Amino acid sequence: GVRVGNLESKVGNISWSGSASMNWKQKYGTNNSVIDMWKGKMKIKAHAQVNDNTYVEGVLRGNMNFHDDKNSDVYMQKLYVHHDIGNNLGVNLGKYSQFFGQTGMFFDDEIKGVEATYVFNQLPIHLTVGYGRVNEWKAVVGEKDVTYAQLAGSGFMGHVDYDIEYIKGHSTAHPINIWGAGMTIGVTDKIDVFGDYYKNTKDEKRPVAWTAGIGFGRQDDMRVGSFRVSASYINAEEGALLGGYTYDVSALDALANGASQVKFWAAQADVTIAKNVRLHGEYDFNVKAKDTQVDFDNLATVSLNYVF
Repeated sequence: GVRVGNLESKVGNISWSGSASMNWKQKYGTNNSVIDMWKGKMKIKAHAQVNDNTYVEGVLRGNMNFHDDKNSDVYMQKLYVHHDIGNNLGVNLGKYSQFFGQTGMFFDDEIKGVEATYVFNQLPIHLTVGYGRVNEWKAVVGEKDVTYAQLAGSGFMGHVDYDIEYIKGHSTAHPINIWGAGMTIGVTDKIDVFGDYYKNTKDEKRPVAWTAGIGFGRQDDMRVGSFRVSASYINAEEGALLGGYTYDVSALDALANGASQVKFWAAQADVTIAKNVRLHGEYDFNVKAKDTQVDFDNLATVSLNYVF
C-alpha cells in the first residue's frame, strides 16, 4: 500500500560503502619494550540523503585482535547529521571526522559535538568553528569540552595547501591553548614538501611539536601500480600534542610513556597492488627520547587495505 510505496521510494536515498584492513604492527609495551600485534578492522558506512540540504551518515566499525578475542569490539565510529544552510554554510551535529594540519600528526580522528563550516565565495578558503569532546584527548584535557577553529585553503593554482588552527580546552586542571599551522607545497606533479607546527601557549613550558618532510608519487586506489613514498622528521614535546594522530604506529607514544620530548624519523609507503587494494607500510627509526632512562626502539607496521 502507501507505506510500502513510501519505503520503496526511500531505498534509493541510502548508499553503502566500506573498507577493511589486515595489519601487523608494533607498539610500546611493559618497560617500553616493543610488542607485536595482529589486528583487523572493518567499516560499513551508510549515507542517507534526507532532503536536498540534509543527510545523515554513520560508520559501524568492528575491530578484531587475531591473537585473542579480548580486544574485539563493534561500535559506531561516526554518527552525525549534516545541514547545508544556503550555498556557503554547512553544519555537522553528532560524532564526525576532523583533520588538523597537513600531516595528521596533531589530529585525525572523531569529535563529538557541533561544527559549522563557511566556504568563501570565489576564494579557495573555508573557515570551520566547532565545540565538542574528543575521546583521544581524555588523558590530557579530562572529561572536558574544547573549542576549535580552522582556516584552510589553497593557492598558486592548487600547488600550495595551508591551514591555521586554534584549540582551547575548557579545563582548569589541564590548560590547553594551542595554535598551529601547516603547509604543503607541490614542487612538481609528483614531488611535494610538507610540514606542521603546533605550540601550547597555556602550558608554562610552552611545548612545541613540529614535523617536516618530502613525498614522491600519487597513490590512487583505482590505478594499479600507483604509489606514494614519504619521509619526515618529527620533534614533539609533552603537552603540545593531545592524541589522535593519523599514523598506524608512532614513536609519539613515548610521550605517554615517560618521555618529555621525542625526536625521530618516519618513513611511509603506499602502493596499489590491485584495484581497490592498497599495501601500506610505516617505519619510525632513530628514536631519541628525553628525560627517561629507557631507550625507545624503532616501530613498524604493514597492512593490506581494501575499499568497497
